[in-house]
Amino acid sequence: MVQRINVAVIGATGMVGQNYIRLLANHPWFEVAYVAASPQSAGKPYAEAVAGRWHMPSDLPEPVRKLVVGDANDVEAARGKCALVFSAVSLEKQATAALECAYAAAGLPVVSNNSAHRFTPDVPMIIPEINPGHLDVIAAQRKARGWTTGCIVVKSNCSIQSYMTPVWALWQAGYKPRTLVVATLQALLTECGAAQRTRVAPGEAYLFIGVRGATPASARYSVWRLGFQKSSITTTKPAWR
Repeated sequence: MVQRINVAVIGATGMVGQNYIRLLANHPWFEVAYVAASPQSAGKPYAEAVAGRWHMPSDLPEPVRKLVVGDANDVEAARGKCALVFSAVSLEKQATAALECAYAAAGLPVVSNNSAHRFTPDVPMIIPEINPGHLDVIAAQRKARGWTTGCIVVKSNCSIQSYMTPVWALWQAGYKPRTLVVATLQALLTECGAAQRTRVAPGEAYLFIGVRGATPASARYSVWRLGFQKSSITTTKPAWR
């Protein structure tokens, strides 16, 4: 049996953190060895920290129930307990970015679910089925920051990851879409929903992702290339058809 890698989940008591706990249960590669959250949850067994607010469809995994929750701000507490950190902390963006850098500087690779580093130039944003080669950026990231074993990798926006894989499969098969129509219902939570019809320029592959900010007659949209270089455009909200 292959020995599993000890991992930490920081921000473990929130919704995203709970999903990490659920998905990592009985994982063939990883074992949750350390959990951390806010100072209010620190010091409690994980089962007590999420009592009455465990929102996952499956039961709380038994191996995690008795893990004592650490303070996510205490980076040193994670050292020696894990070899990899999954970050689901819910802080102000700059605080999240700084905390993840602190874990990486302490020698721990960080895989982040947060948006804080999605626009950081030397942090690769990975959808494994599409651009695993972008992990090569880590060498430059470590060199620039003076890190040895630590690094930061982020996942994409939750909307883009849901449809980029089939779009990429079509692209690879030679069926290159010229237009995509995408609606993200998450915008209902911020009262700024919109659908956008984006024309792909010859030789390019710009895809509409979602709304940034409020959307009166004009809106600011995030646009991504298939190469995952980031940019933005200002466009006019289309009429519904």
